[in-house]
Amino acid sequence: MKQLSSLSLKVFRLIAGILIFTYFLYLWKFRGREPISSDGYSYYVFLPATFIYHDLTMKYIQELPVEVRDRSWVTDYPGKGYKISKFTCGTAILMSPFFLIGHGIALLSDEPPNGYSEPYQSLIFFAAIAYFLAGLYFLRKALLYFFSERLTALVLLIPFFATNLINYILWEPSMSHVYSFFLVSLLVYLTIRWHRDFKSRHFILALLVLGMITLIRPPNLLVALFPVLYGVNDSVLWKRKFAEVFTKPFLLFAGILVFLLPVSLQLMLWKYQTGTWLVDSYIGEHFFFDRPHLGGVLFGFRSGWLIYTPIMVFALAGFYSLFKRRYPFSWAIVLFFFINLYITSCWWCFWYGGAFGMRPFTDTYALLLLPLTACLKDLFTRKATRVLTLLALAFFGLLNIFQQFQFQHGIIHYADMTPQAYAAVFGRITKPGNFELLLEPADGEMAKQGKPMRRFFRPENLGMKIEKEEAIALKGHHGKFISADGGYEGKVIADRDDAKAWETFRIVYLDGRCLFKTWDDKWLYTGDDGFLRMDKFPAKETVAYKLHALGGDSVTIEDSKNRFLSVDDGDKPFLVASTEKQSSRAIFRLERK
Repeated sequence: MKQLSSLSLKVFRLIAGILIFTYFLYLWKFRGREPISSDGYSYYVFLPATFIYHDLTMKYIQELPVEVRDRSWVTDYPGKGYKISKFTCGTAILMSPFFLIGHGIALLSDEPPNGYSEPYQSLIFFAAIAYFLAGLYFLRKALLYFFSERLTALVLLIPFFATNLINYILWEPSMSHVYSFFLVSLLVYLTIRWHRDFKSRHFILALLVLGMITLIRPPNLLVALFPVLYGVNDSVLWKRKFAEVFTKPFLLFAGILVFLLPVSLQLMLWKYQTGTWLVDSYIGEHFFFDRPHLGGVLFGFRSGWLIYTPIMVFALAGFYSLFKRRYPFSWAIVLFFFINLYITSCWWCFWYGGAFGMRPFTDTYALLLLPLTACLKDLFTRKATRVLTLLALAFFGLLNIFQQFQFQHGIIHYADMTPQAYAAVFGRITKPGNFELLLEPADGEMAKQGKPMRRFFRPENLGMKIEKEEAIALKGHHGKFISADGGYEGKVIADRDDAKAWETFRIVYLDGRCLFKTWDDKWLYTGDDGFLRMDKFPAKETVAYKLHALGGDSVTIEDSKNRFLSVDDGDKPFLVASTEKQSSRAIFRLERK
């Protein structure tokens, strides 16, 4: 019995040992990999701004060396005179103890104390491991109030081995998700503790944690439904709870203050940075509450939750088990899930950018693992269902680890997967030769407007035979190269002295026509205003051109409306479609790469 009573603790120590080993393996073999990356730069930028550069206005960034400046992601507001991070500062607050240790190591070593050198990178990786383990620890304590040691031990394996949370511990640890997982786990534990003894310290701590959850990701304030609706199906508990809160006005007032304390930090920061208390840091990005993408969030192949974390079908099945056994958190979890699902599906980018699975759900796995555990408890009551369930759990765990491997090696694309692409790579450790053709790039421009996404243009859409492809550069009559820079409202400019990446195009030859593809897989097309532009989703009648050889490497380029491309004589040398066939401005030199 003593051995069984410590089983869940042994599993916890096993996971901790694996993660600590992984950390030291990183220090030994993979120090060149940067754990601070992608959106993590924006979550993290508050720390070097505060402790190294002493400038939360972020103006210091423009003075940094390029290798540091490129890692300091902030949003520049034209005409406003300020720069701010797109994200709130909660993640950075939780990172700060580890950052300070890394800073101390940098100061005492030969590493640059710039906020992004190896000591900072390795400590942020360790921070993610530490917060995940802390979250798992409190999840264990919460589960043991309602479930056995054996079942709790099994469920502790699931977040790391069988869900997409693994990606945000090992590969993208500077993202906010593992920090939210820790806080929500702690909130679940504190809520259960408070409802058992109604000690004031648990109430105050729960509201402080809820404030931090909100500070990291404001939509996650919805997890407040868990403590608010806890015990709603138990009239005695429900009445006592509200008596404890509303008959102690000082306790309620103190709770509200500690909740507002973390939230106020962000408001004061915005006030300091911009002069206003509230800022829309997500410029041009919105929820569309009349256009939810429920199917895409749950079953979409871009990042669908149950496609890439199928073990969570047990959590959904567990809703029945919650009500069957009258757990005090039944209504709280079910209502939270469906409201959260709806809100998540209404975000313009309902696939949530480059992600392994539906990453917003990882924040609240501590809640969803309660119905999952309840479901397993019911399934384990019979031998036949117990064996089948264990086989399913093992399969989903192995599938999760394998798909994580595929994701890290580009075999599962981070945003553009389709049913055809998923079927083609299922079970494979290499990409099939036609993999790129099976993908469907997301149309972010239309999605931001809440409109249906356009289909990605492919040469096959024209119904013409592809003859060959080659890499070329185009030099205008004025001796400058055409560039797909992208910094001119999508217009194509002709002002570069050298032909590098942005000035290199893939020319696709068709039956008497040709297409021009940019370095980032966009297509040149003639816009309604006559300017040449770049897009992944152009109308097919605007992309086909005809080359006319003039001798040597000189050519003219004719569009589908019999207009010839030329270099505009305006303030900027943009590429335009005109009718001046004989003009020198319409002659280009084609240089093969």
